[in-house]
Amino acid sequence: MGTRSLTTFIDDHTKEEIVVMYRQYDGYPEGHGRDLVNFLNGMTVVNGIPGGKRISQLANGVSCLAAQIVSHFKKGVGDFYLHAGNTRDYGEEFVYTYGQLHGLCEFFAYRITRVLPDGTVTELSEQQMRTRASELGISTCPLLAGPVVFLGSQNRLVDKHQIAGAWEYWLEDLVDRYIDGPSLLDDRHPREGIIIRVDTPDGRSYCLKDKNHKFKLMEGIAKDSGEVDIEEAS
Repeated sequence: MGTRSLTTFIDDHTKEEIVVMYRQYDGYPEGHGRDLVNFLNGMTVVNGIPGGKRISQLANGVSCLAAQIVSHFKKGVGDFYLHAGNTRDYGEEFVYTYGQLHGLCEFFAYRITRVLPDGTVTELSEQQMRTRASELGISTCPLLAGPVVFLGSQNRLVDKHQIAGAWEYWLEDLVDRYIDGPSLLDDRHPREGIIIRVDTPDGRSYCLKDKNHKFKLMEGIAKDSGEVDIEEAS
């Protein structure tokens, strides 16, 4: 049995799914995901061909891009098939989507910093961050567990359910419990990872971050193709 995948395309104007490409084999991120990134790297989607000229790595709208991708992958009998938009339940393990359905693009914050006049950067606490994000009209990442209260001994932590134990093992279990699986915001995507926020009694705050293995693979593929990680560059 192959690793089945679907590749879907969202029209820029109608915001509807216009076509679905089914792939029978190698649908995992290291296979079809990498193939898509390699093909799309350097591609520009425009509205109208400049000067009437046909330029390489140029697509005249998403429908043109979809046709080019199908042409790129479909080289013979089998393996790749076309279906109508919104087709699902073909045994797919992965779904790749180009474009964004209307109303589904949103920013989620997990940290906000304050720059003082002297250039000092301070991190807002969890509650301050959520309050400020609400004032700005920005959503925040969902809270999966906690808060956790440090009792002054490195051997004990207590969470909201009053579960105490060795803190290192507690945190490892917490990470293992939540780091894998589909995104809680859009199950078409792998979960990026989790953040553990630490707010200290003296007012300092910092974040510990770990990423999902599948997300790391996709991120690595993008970086290998020259994509800039906006989060790291900021």
